[in-house]
Amino acid sequence: MLKYLLIIAIAGFSCWLLSEVLEIVQGGYSTSVYYLTSAYHLLAGIGIWGLCLLQPRENYKWLAVGAALASVFYILLTPFPLQLLSSGLNAREFVDANPIYKLVALGWFSGMIIFSVSTLKTGYFPRWASLIMVVGTIVFTVSPILEWPSLLVNANNIIFAGAVLYNCVFGLLAGGGSTRVEVSA
Repeated sequence: MLKYLLIIAIAGFSCWLLSEVLEIVQGGYSTSVYYLTSAYHLLAGIGIWGLCLLQPRENYKWLAVGAALASVFYILLTPFPLQLLSSGLNAREFVDANPIYKLVALGWFSGMIIFSVSTLKTGYFPRWASLIMVVGTIVFTVSPILEWPSLLVNANNIIFAGAVLYNCVFGLLAGGGSTRVEVSA
């Protein structure tokens, strides 16, 4: 099961990476970018459990809390890109019209920060990749508030997705695909 969760995570974060590259190449959003982003949210919401279950149990309580929050809010974000696409509004206008997404974004941010910091503390993955997850989460969250240029946000997201993909492949190669995972309190 762990192997499949990691493969799902790889598929999800690959969708995100590809959507960011397409956005740069095409000079903005396209239908493909929205669909890839939607797929990313769903797959990452499931696949994050693979990254969680790989790690040592010393900090597991916080890893599990972070993974649960991130997972729920990733999945709740799945319809967002498609609703945004069909609305004809820009992201800021759409979120202003649908403030529930501010709460969803806050939930995702909380989950990813808890998860990323806990991942950094376990030391299971290379420190640089875990640190990129922490910094990438922060930059991704503050960039719309600070209205940073889209190319900077795209670069952050590509680096962030690349670090998560590295961690997934690292986990598979480290035996995560064949390890039996015991979930205990």
